[in-house]
Amino acid sequence: MNYIIDVLNRIKTLLSTEQIQILGPKIAELIEADGIVMTAEMEIAKLVESQLGISISVNEEL
Repeated sequence: MNYIIDVLNRIKTLLSTEQIQILGPKIAELIEADGIVMTAEMEIAKLVESQLGISISVNEEL
């Protein structure tokens, strides 16, 4: 999990606020792409939300 936090901190350093906001929908699309929403994916999505201050809306009923 520390590696993911390090990557997210690097993203915050390199991307603008606008670019970070665009990530939310893109991450949701990736999670939903295979038609199965896994628990691990949702845990990481929650971490991304909290670290980057974005919202990731995933249809968990897939």
